[in-house]
Amino acid sequence: MSSPTSTAEDAVVLSARTMATLGVLAGALWLVIGIIVLVWPSATLTVIAVLFGLQLTIVGIVRLVSGLFGSDLEGWVRAAYVLLGVLMLLAGIACLRHPVLSIGAILLLTAVGWMVEGIALVIGGTRAREGRGWLFFFGAAAILGSIVLLVWPVESVSTLLVLGGWILVIVGIIALVAGIMALRDVSRATKARAAVA
Repeated sequence: MSSPTSTAEDAVVLSARTMATLGVLAGALWLVIGIIVLVWPSATLTVIAVLFGLQLTIVGIVRLVSGLFGSDLEGWVRAAYVLLGVLMLLAGIACLRHPVLSIGAILLLTAVGWMVEGIALVIGGTRAREGRGWLFFFGAAAILGSIVLLVWPVESVSTLLVLGGWILVIVGIIALVAGIMALRDVSRATKARAAVA
């Protein structure tokens, strides 16, 4: 029969593994959408809005799920994740429901979504037991990407495609690496606990 301490530790490991897996999935999504944006130079503003909206919506759902079911997170962190997930979800839905928005509006919604995700990851890094450095790194990259998107003068669809596409690709690669490293850290911690037991 497992002790209460063992059960609590198992829950923490499961939650950490789930969070890392969600990070890998989010990174893969960012990377795939970034590549699609870059290799589709003839894409219209409507297509850009749909792609960015899809990315924001899915990552918002991931963040919302992390907040609702992250059993190893403190209450205020879970609440922050839920709030940030809802904000990303709303930004994504706005892009999907109104694909004829101006470039400026799409830029603003996308940048806000990336900023929110970056903040969520930095918060996660403060609470993580494993893979903390990667979460900080990925969060900082997302925040930096959002700032670049906000301050860079974008006047055409093609410029938005190139800029946004490269940011998605870079942040997607970072997220994938961060998630994989976090999964490795969780696996090592699990093996270490099993060896002690």
